[in-house]
Amino acid sequence: MPGPSPLVATGGPGGAGDSFLQLKAIGGSGPGSRLTVINIRQWTGDFLAAGITGLGMDLNNFGSTDLSLRLLFSDAEGGPPVNLAFSTVPLLLPAGSGWTPAFFPIDSADLSLGHGSVTAALHHTTELRFYHSLATTFPGEAITASLGVDNITATPEPTSALLLGSGLAALYSLKTWRGRKPRA
Repeated sequence: MPGPSPLVATGGPGGAGDSFLQLKAIGGSGPGSRLTVINIRQWTGDFLAAGITGLGMDLNNFGSTDLSLRLLFSDAEGGPPVNLAFSTVPLLLPAGSGWTPAFFPIDSADLSLGHGSVTAALHHTTELRFYHSLATTFPGEAITASLGVDNITATPEPTSALLLGSGLAALYSLKTWRGRKPRA
């Protein structure tokens, strides 16, 4: 991708005033020829321990070419990854799609092995990539494209799952405590 991904101030799925990330690829060969973005800060960690089964987001294909979008999980940290896995089935986003809700399942059965172990890649993700590829491979093909991305969420949200679990445990404790008979 040529330069940093620009944040567009308005025109996201919420309309005027809703900012979004716009990813671009210029085709040809060399830097910026492929549609790909790497996140090594926010979307890293242990997806399996957090109970995350997928990533949802709003997408808009501004370009004139259909896109085959995939996720890639790896444990690249200061060198080539030992474990790498990517989406087996791409999310197909037609040209001129408009804002569309999208969901990428990330269960081990939904991912193809690049090398190492799919489970290990999900347990120790230090790099999450979002990219276009027609084939079940990485990297993807060169393409001229413009893609809007907004509202990325984990499903279930780790905090929601934790709160639900805590709430259920509290209800169970309350029921058990109320069911006890006083000792004489």
